[in-house]
Amino acid sequence: MKSALSNDEIFAITKILLESRSMKKEELRPIIDKLVGSCYPESERKIIDNLLKNERFHYIEPQHKSKLISKLWDLAIAVNKHNVIKIKYNRHYDKKVIERTLQPVGIMFAEYYFYLIANFDESDTGSKKDKDKNKFPIVYRIDRMEEIEVLEKKFAVPYMSRFEEGEFRKRIQFMFTGELTTVKFWCADVALEAIQDRLPTAKIVKQPKDGGFIIEAEVYGGEGVEMWLRSQGKAVKKVKLKK
Repeated sequence: MKSALSNDEIFAITKILLESRSMKKEELRPIIDKLVGSCYPESERKIIDNLLKNERFHYIEPQHKSKLISKLWDLAIAVNKHNVIKIKYNRHYDKKVIERTLQPVGIMFAEYYFYLIANFDESDTGSKKDKDKNKFPIVYRIDRMEEIEVLEKKFAVPYMSRFEEGEFRKRIQFMFTGELTTVKFWCADVALEAIQDRLPTAKIVKQPKDGGFIIEAEVYGGEGVEMWLRSQGKAVKKVKLKK
């Protein structure tokens, strides 16, 4: 079995990394250098380096300016070993730094940012004030975590209720969480492919005689999906949410 990446695979990966705009230049640069440096022979390495040169030069890093790689790894270990964590989190809407005690269950990437998916630990005082917060996973932007402490305390993960990133991703849009909701709407023929790519749970439930499709999809919350659907103009109509 061949273990090394091929040159075309390296090119594809570097393009994805650059387009994601997910990291500071100082963190992304050595990753790209190592990938390109592993290309062989040298003539093809120079071709890939030349193809990426302009994009690397004009790379625009995210505004948060936060280093992420070590945070991602610490959180990944906590997820894998089921360790409870304490974080200091810079909340976006009021700029307050809050403390949370969490049970980390997954890490995801979407729309330029890495996110931690977690449940509140029973010791978290903030969650006790709002029982609804414990009904579904909470999403935190990792770049907004000012401090992360991995505790020795473990949390149980029953097999039947274990978190599955793949299934969760199908039902969450723009990292808005909430109750599992069914969204139903009409979409034009030209919008169907984009809808199915954005909403993996989308199903065609009817094809009206006057054209288009009636679509149903399962999502968490619904606020993010509703905003996106309404931004599609005349290509999407009659958006309804049902919990």
